[in-house]
Amino acid sequence: MYGHLSIVKYLLDHGADIHVQFDRPLREAIYYNRFEVVKELLNRGCGLDNVEDVVKECVKFNCVDMIRLLLEYGLAEALDNKTKKELIDYAAKNKSAMIYGLLKRRLILQKKIR
Repeated sequence: MYGHLSIVKYLLDHGADIHVQFDRPLREAIYYNRFEVVKELLNRGCGLDNVEDVVKECVKFNCVDMIRLLLEYGLAEALDNKTKKELIDYAAKNKSAMIYGLLKRRLILQKKIR
């Protein structure tokens, strides 16, 4: 359920479970950088509770737009402080400067607001 948007919409409209296998459709869509599919799944209620490992892949492959989208949909709230720090450190280690700055600003800012 992570491929073409029209097929994903059709499946969802006909009762497909977006939470199957610990939100696997969302995890796969993030992993394969299917921006519009991720957006559709999030709009339909898929949560960001089980995505830490695929977010790390986004950092690794410098998928800035995907990271922005996930932050817009509440990634900062879904991650614990240890995971936030690990992602920021991972971005620094992988020389993903743009993602490093984005994560540091958004994840640290979120911490200060609470």
